Amino acid sequence: MIAAVAAILIIVGLIVVIPSASVLIANFALWWLAVAGVVLVVIAMAGIWLPLRTATVR
Repeated sequence: MIAAVAAILIIVGLIVVIPSASVLIANFALWWLAVAGVVLVVIAMAGIWLPLRTATVR
C-alpha cells in the first residue's frame, strides 16, 4: 500500500518535472535509465520490506 502510494507520488513528480513526453523522447539521455533503475530498486526494496517488517524473529 505504502509502496503503491510512493510509486504514484514518484510518477506524478516526474510528470510535473518533465514538461512533455515529446521533449523527453527527443532529448533522450542515458541518465533517465539510471533514474528509472533507482526508482525500480526503491520500489522493490519497499515491496520486500513491507511484508518482512511484521515478521517475528526467533
